[in-house]
This record gives sequence, structure tokens and C-alpha cells, in this order.
Amino acid sequence: MNQAIPSQSTGSAVESILEAAEKLFAEQSFSAVSMRQIGDQAGVSKANVFHHFGSKDKLYKVVIQRIIQASRKLLEELDSGEDDYRSRLSQFSRGHLNNILSNCQGACLLLQESRATRSGHGQQMAAELLGKQFNRLVNLIEMGQQAGELRKNMDPAMVASMLVSANLFFFEALPIIAHLDTVDFANDPDKYAQGVIDLLFNGIGAGGQEG
Repeated sequence: MNQAIPSQSTGSAVESILEAAEKLFAEQSFSAVSMRQIGDQAGVSKANVFHHFGSKDKLYKVVIQRIIQASRKLLEELDSGEDDYRSRLSQFSRGHLNNILSNCQGACLLLQESRATRSGHGQQMAAELLGKQFNRLVNLIEMGQQAGELRKNMDPAMVASMLVSANLFFFEALPIIAHLDTVDFANDPDKYAQGVIDLLFNGIGAGGQEG
């Protein structure tokens, strides 16, 4: 049985495996990547990858959990926060976008799964893990409705979808919008995220209030 490279500690080996797995999954897909490829990329043996993670399913889940960890922590903080719900949603919009931009490779992996033409095993696992975070955002919006700060006649899942989708659009379209003369927020993600919140709360009608 092959052994891991001796010079690597257990901690650094695990980190190398996770980084290699995220890179390969993002470049290809869950089904296309083998544990041997991940080991080769990480500089460890295939047996070492199995030793630390047990299976490709478990490894993939850890990779996805790492990608969404910052957003999960953000939502946990907002759940227990004392700010009004408009402020909390504004914090989510900015924080979520910054999390995407700080891990472009992870964002590409998640977007790849969302664009897959067929529902594969990796896509199902990603959807399960992402669904938990999406539901937390929906619950936050519902809490705002119950507190009387947000309209009760709107679908909270629709609002959550708009917030997440707006940030994903910014990430994907940035290489293009950065060259548009009429765009002044390409280099200012916080300004963009705040603009999204202002539009959600105030709309674009002449009667809307300026944020």
C-alpha cells in the first residue's frame, strides 16, 4: 500500500487534499474527478486520501462545507443579532458577496453544479448543503416579517433568491461590467450590495425613498 509523502504532517496533508479536491472539482466535476487524481494533485497517495476522508462523497461534502463556511457563520451571527432586519439583510448582502469574491474557485465549483444539465450525485449533495444555508436566509426574512419590519405579502424565498442571484451575477459578469463606462460599482462590491438592498426595499418607482 502506498504511503503519504513523509515530509507532510497530517494537518498539512489534509489541507493539501482539500485544496486539490476543490481545484479539481471546480475545473471538472464531482463524477469526473478520481481520488487518485486528487492524491496526485495534493502530493499524497490515493490511500492517504481515503484514510483521511473515507470516500469521495465525504471528501466532497467537506469541500462544499468549507466553501460555505463563511456564509454559514455570517447567517448564524445575523440570526442572533439585535440590528433591525433591513440592516441584517444589508450585512448579509455585503458579506455574502465578499465571501464569493474571496473564494472565486469555490464559487466556480458551486456555479458549475448549478449549471449542470443533468442532476448528478455531486449536484444533489451540493444542493442539500446549500439548501440548509438558503433556508436560514429565508427564516431570517420570515423573522423580519413577523417583527413587522418587512412586508408580509411577499414570498421570503423569492427575496432570498434575489439577494443570492444578484451577488452571483456580479461575480460572473464582473469581467464584462468592469469595462462598461456606465458602471461605477465594478471595483466597489459593497456599493453594489448596498444598491441591491436599496432597490429591494425602495423599488425603482418615482415614489421610492432614497437609501
